[in-house]
Amino acid sequence: MTVEDAKRLISAAYKGDATGLRALLAEGCDANATDSVGWFALHQAACGGDDAKNVEAATVLLDHGASVDLLTPQGETAVMAAAFRGHARVAKLLVERGADVSRKASDGPWSGKCVADIASEGCRYKVIDVAAYGGRDIRTDCAAAARSAVAAVDGLAAPAAPG
Repeated sequence: MTVEDAKRLISAAYKGDATGLRALLAEGCDANATDSVGWFALHQAACGGDDAKNVEAATVLLDHGASVDLLTPQGETAVMAAAFRGHARVAKLLVERGADVSRKASDGPWSGKCVADIASEGCRYKVIDVAAYGGRDIRTDCAAAARSAVAAVDGLAAPAAPG
């Protein structure tokens, strides 16, 4: 696999282009390909969006051997990236596929934080000019997305009640 192939794979993952991913994987691209800063295709799928396209892209990568808990150089996982962005549906898929929600990042801005910490703090970094969004309060939208991500992960990770 060439560097250019890895770039195409990672770009397709971020865009939620499942068809493109399938084609590149069929050509021999590695589902665990990384970009120049150490983020994997699965991390990019988790960051790209929370719609059906990105859930499908993450599913394609996982079905083709992407490891759900690959670590960036800062010890970040794909579920951490999904949590930070408020992408609850992608986070749910990753947890269902075995992502470790208790793992803490080892370095960088998320150092010492787990998925729930990252999701709940994510809005602090999303202070965006409200006027750019037609007067909609983007901070409120972000807070709701973070709560949704935490609820999705907490609901899946909670131990079964003794019965």
